[in-house]
Amino acid sequence: MGRDKPVHIFVFVNALGWERAQEFKFMEGLLPFQSRLDGCVLGGQLANLATTLSGKLPSGHECFLPFYFDAEHSPLRPFRLVKYAFGAGLHPKCLMNTQPARKILSLSAAKFLALPKYFNVGNIPYDNLSCFNFNRQNPSRQNGLSNAPTLADFLFKHGVNYFISDPFDNDGANFDKCRQKISEGADFVFLSFSGFEKKFSEKADSALAKRELARISENIAQLNSLVCEGGRECVLNAISGCGMEVPKKLVDIQRILKGAGMRFGKDYAAFLDAKLALFWYVNENAAKVIRTCLSKLDDCGRFLDSSDKAEYGLLGRREIFGDDIFLCENGVQISPSYLSRLPMAAVGATPKNSQMFCGFIFSNRKHSKIPSHLSGVFDFMKICAQNANK
Repeated sequence: MGRDKPVHIFVFVNALGWERAQEFKFMEGLLPFQSRLDGCVLGGQLANLATTLSGKLPSGHECFLPFYFDAEHSPLRPFRLVKYAFGAGLHPKCLMNTQPARKILSLSAAKFLALPKYFNVGNIPYDNLSCFNFNRQNPSRQNGLSNAPTLADFLFKHGVNYFISDPFDNDGANFDKCRQKISEGADFVFLSFSGFEKKFSEKADSALAKRELARISENIAQLNSLVCEGGRECVLNAISGCGMEVPKKLVDIQRILKGAGMRFGKDYAAFLDAKLALFWYVNENAAKVIRTCLSKLDDCGRFLDSSDKAEYGLLGRREIFGDDIFLCENGVQISPSYLSRLPMAAVGATPKNSQMFCGFIFSNRKHSKIPSHLSGVFDFMKICAQNANK
């Protein structure tokens, strides 16, 4: 550690979005230099984080949704037996379909099936799980992405003393580890906060959101003070992940598919996120029937064509990106989804919605050149890391 070298700190705030950051005047005192990032990343906040830490869109890092199609080699086949316990899977209100029971079952499965401790079955019907595998990627780690080098790979290779928080750990633990690492002389820090996303999706309340952002702002200010008290300059930057929107309309795709007589695993497989539905077709007839059924929902969403998929970086392995992707329009939420049986208060916004813009860069220093898209933050951070290591 050299006291003449600045400490570069990057903070990633999941789901904040440019417009809400402006609305709440996020860190405008400590971080007065602010510019907007264009573009969006579909696939949830982990996909946003993977793009930030690799510089690749989902087709490049393949960290898209938590589950992917793998009917032939699925380690989740034992879940088919759960339906024989108290009628699980036969009725949504049965004992084994309650949220506490699903959480306990997820923790047990993680242990006995050698899955990550953060494995969560969510609201996926137990029978349907046997068609899927679980995404084990962690973009914060060295070799954490299957198809792309991560920021951790770059920092380790260049001998930078760094800290990158684990997105699967809680905010408090990550913050404490970050403080410790700075005290020990870290030159580069990347700290992510997920609390805003979680609280806002549970209750889209502006007062609650303001309180959570105030907590995050206080933590960021503490890091800045810690560096300065150690006699070093702090170069501080904050990035807001793609924003969230409050839905105005719900669409029950599961009910529509059942009404069409489609059999899961026999005719098709699907993963129903809150904003998009991925489909894998087992036979050609299923493709025709599902497309016809959902095409009637033109006021709720549409199937992405090849040019859309190319723009959003969703062209790639069929197991990861499916045969078809149905994307909801602004203000529409899939409910029930595989994430939640009940409607969520807020979900990731749809492309072309201004809430999808990320805020970059909220900074305490005016940079001569900044990226224009979330995928460009990776190269920007590499330049900062190289400067920190000189």
